[in-house]
Amino acid sequence: MSFERDLEAVGARGAAAAQLGASTQDYLAAVAQCRPTVTTAMTGEFEADITAHARF
Repeated sequence: MSFERDLEAVGARGAAAAQLGASTQDYLAAVAQCRPTVTTAMTGEFEADITAHARF
């Protein structure tokens, strides 16, 4: 959304020109759309491997 807002504000004056760039709300919206790339099962397998191959 911030990209589109920047495109609309190019050449604008006043309040519209002051809104260039990403806001905290833009970042929060982007983070809310993120999904994990590692499943719970994969995490469990990794932890098991660490335990099995750990040096004491």
